[in-house]
Amino acid sequence: MTTGRMVLIGFLLIAGVFAGLTVYPSVFFANTLNARNMVVYSREPIDMSSADLLGRVRDKVFADEFADAGQTFEVYLGSGYGKYALLAPFCGKTFACMHPLSGKIFVALADMQKNQALDPADPSRTRVLEHVIAHEAVKAQLRNKLGPLKYFTLKEWQTDGYAEHVAMETADADPALICQGAAARDPRALFFKHRLVIEDLKMMEDLTYPAIMEGNRTPDKSIKNVTQKYCR
Repeated sequence: MTTGRMVLIGFLLIAGVFAGLTVYPSVFFANTLNARNMVVYSREPIDMSSADLLGRVRDKVFADEFADAGQTFEVYLGSGYGKYALLAPFCGKTFACMHPLSGKIFVALADMQKNQALDPADPSRTRVLEHVIAHEAVKAQLRNKLGPLKYFTLKEWQTDGYAEHVAMETADADPALICQGAAARDPRALFFKHRLVIEDLKMMEDLTYPAIMEGNRTPDKSIKNVTQKYCR
């Protein structure tokens, strides 16, 4: 067998394994909870009280303008960065990610009992798990409603800004959080800035959120407005 053919076979095997993991990541998770349009997978046992958390997530995301009552979300609760990087290689070292190819939601490191998502690079940095899941579920709704190709053309200020507008993890946060210095200390800061920008754009141009997603909009003026208002 020639070297070139061996390389090709090796590539095809790797591609096959990757495709299998993309479609069937559940093989790595022993426990499942199916509730409130959410199917949650975890290596650790899932208490039925977690259905209340999922109910709060559902209430948020199904009030969204892009909601589809028949959509079900697959959520995979990880236990560290290694498996997260394997199953969601496009997501980098983030708290969580909606896989752009499959629409499945992966959380790098989660504690459902404490309602916490942890930074896999620094577990002392935490976010509220139900907000994290809601944020990624909204992006999954965008992908489902707009189609994968259109979703791929959207910018972070659109996807993360709108997702934060719905999830509202920063509902009680000081807007100064988005400013230089403060932003480096809080993992929610960039989402918060994107949220303020997309809300400003909606108000200033009297647009709907579907119009912002469908149109070729620029956020430059709104970025300037938000920065001048909160970062003096």
